[in-house]
Amino acid sequence: MNRVQLSKRFKKARLEAGLKQKDLAKCLGIPVSAVSLLESGKRGVDVLELLLIADLFQKQPEWFYFEDIPEDRRRWSDRDSVIYDAMNMFKTAPGNVQKAMASAMIAFFKSYSAKKK
Repeated sequence: MNRVQLSKRFKKARLEAGLKQKDLAKCLGIPVSAVSLLESGKRGVDVLELLLIADLFQKQPEWFYFEDIPEDRRRWSDRDSVIYDAMNMFKTAPGNVQKAMASAMIAFFKSYSAKKK
């Protein structure tokens, strides 16, 4: 993959997320002109920027380099939209809510595994 192909993937991810170049620039802490150069293939991206961008768009870093990621290489939470949505809600919940939900999940799984025996 060359820099131009990679730049198209960055732009595609940004558009899918509904962000403007200025929004991405703010998230990355870089000027809008740097995002423009990145998306035109005139600027490279370092590993840290790639990881930030991948995390921001909730994609694996490999997604930017490969057209199709095989199912077995995807994150488990990306395989089902309900799980994906639940994980995102969990990540943004306050710490006390996360802890309560984690405790409830543990209790559920313990009772589920006890019933299977």
